[in-house]
Amino acid sequence: MDGGSLVPAGTDPATVGSPAPDVRLNLLDGTTTRLSAFQGRPVVLNFWSSTCAPCLKEMPDLERVWTSHSGQVAVVGVDVTDTEAAGREMVEQTGVTYPNGRDPGADIFAAFGGTALPRTVFIDAKGTVVEAHNGALTSDEVDGILRDRGLLG
Repeated sequence: MDGGSLVPAGTDPATVGSPAPDVRLNLLDGTTTRLSAFQGRPVVLNFWSSTCAPCLKEMPDLERVWTSHSGQVAVVGVDVTDTEAAGREMVEQTGVTYPNGRDPGADIFAAFGGTALPRTVFIDAKGTVVEAHNGALTSDEVDGILRDRGLLG
């Protein structure tokens, strides 16, 4: 990783079947983590923006997934291109408690093949991308994808 980049240098966009890039996440709570910190359990990686109405609608559903699976599934949000204040306001407005990081330059979004918001990427416990979805999802749809891809224990 070079300098302040959130994405390792030379990273090609992740596709289904490829390893998820080990991006750095600067979380809205002021801490920093890496995607690999969640390895060992499935990850629902959701890209959103405060200017995206479907993103706002979807976040409470993702919170239900986060709370209903009691730590067996990680839900991680990534705020794309917003100011930090706008991202924090969206998290407060929706009341979500799962970790949310910032991607002000859309570098992480691009590393996961992002073209539209919201975008949700499903990663298995070994760190492989198993599904990617553009558009809002309900908690039932997320649970269905987790089941269909064998990500629930």
